[in-house]
Amino acid sequence: MTSVRVEGLYKVFGPRPADVVDRLRGGADQDEVRAAGATAAVVDASFTVRSGETFVVMGLSGSGKSTLIRTINGLLTPTAGRVFADEDEITSMSPAGLRAMRQQTM
Repeated sequence: MTSVRVEGLYKVFGPRPADVVDRLRGGADQDEVRAAGATAAVVDASFTVRSGETFVVMGLSGSGKSTLIRTINGLLTPTAGRVFADEDEITSMSPAGLRAMRQQTM
């Protein structure tokens, strides 16, 4: 079975997403991000789900749950951070590698 590890994951929509991540890392809040015309859907998510564990993602509507899952499984590219399935870094895989990983492990 596969374990999943997420390290410092960010997903920002809108203009200049890398700059928005830098601002968030520097302490900017969501109001400042919105004022810049961006939406920070996932901010600094880090966790590990080990083989056999049950992991629940819950939150209010629009809080980024679907974006988090889509970023973990490679359907969306993260703005920053890394995702691993076992020791394979999903965030650096080619499209063909992602398809194969999804078919075999997710």
